Amino acid sequence: MKKRKKKPASIAIGPLKASPRRPPTATQPDWYWQVYYYEDRKPISIPGGSRRGNPTEITEHLIQLAAGGYRQKKAAPLPSELTIDQLCRLWLKEQKERMERGRQAASSYSAQKNIWKQHIAPRIGAIIANRITRTDVQRWVDDQDDEGIAPRTVANRHRQLRQIWKWGRSRGLIDDRELHRPELPLVEGYTNNHVTPSLKEAEEALSNFKGWKRVLGELLLVTGARVGEVCELKWAAWDREGRALTLTGKTGPRTIPTVSTTHRLLLEWWMSEGQPHTGRMFRNIQDPRNAFYQAIRHHGFTAHGLRRLASTRLIGAGVDPAAYEALMGHSFSMGLKVYAEAEPARLAAAASLLAGGEK
Repeated sequence: MKKRKKKPASIAIGPLKASPRRPPTATQPDWYWQVYYYEDRKPISIPGGSRRGNPTEITEHLIQLAAGGYRQKKAAPLPSELTIDQLCRLWLKEQKERMERGRQAASSYSAQKNIWKQHIAPRIGAIIANRITRTDVQRWVDDQDDEGIAPRTVANRHRQLRQIWKWGRSRGLIDDRELHRPELPLVEGYTNNHVTPSLKEAEEALSNFKGWKRVLGELLLVTGARVGEVCELKWAAWDREGRALTLTGKTGPRTIPTVSTTHRLLLEWWMSEGQPHTGRMFRNIQDPRNAFYQAIRHHGFTAHGLRRLASTRLIGAGVDPAAYEALMGHSFSMGLKVYAEAEPARLAAAASLLAGGEK
């Protein structure tokens, strides 16, 4: 086992100080040092001063900084009424500092800067932040929609504007009031995404499918998996002898047993595909996730609705919380709060209970 390098001591040159923060990595063999100075007993970082290096290199770096004008100039007082453009600039400055500290990817900052420069500043940048109204934001959204901009792109730009607004409110730069959400264009792919079908509705919808769509839908129904987990399934994840299926999702891998129905379904699909041992189960399908959505959305719900149905069935059957979490890949409390819905029969029974057992 390779020994980890010992953390070096801090280095001080005059008013400047460098402290090791992040340890070496495989590609960067030296410690990362944060360089700062104290003013009114508060540590102030030096822009561009922090870097990786060995103690000798950092000492020389501090000597060079001490010889120059390292102290930050005091920021000019902010105007009494900030425009949206000025608010965005202040927010982007903080995002840039986060990027320099390694807390945000450079690509994310670049995308944020592009949205401000091309889509926020030219259109609504001149509006006083405290005076912007829902009508102003709605006009901005509608203009983009009229230009043929994809609904998801419009929603993403609006999300950034709301993020900037909330940041300014938390910093006390603008009034403590909510920026009311406008009517956003419908984002294809999310329609009916939160609808939970009944078991009968789900089975009727899947009975209209054939081939890979039937296999994919049945797997979603009997496993309660996320659609991405099933679309990315590989044959190596299926243990035919042990009758188990390993799903890999955002919460990590989880292995679930395959009952006879699921095992038979997978076996038939495996035989029809030529009994492969490697590769994806749906490798011959171009973008199976989107294709399945386009097919099932006409029935009033999406692939995610099948996962919601599985959660509702498990909770309604009184499944042990530990078993529920092992199958679904999220906490039992989240299933109760977000996924599960009250079945009509159980709701009627609950209402009868409150009415003193009246039928």
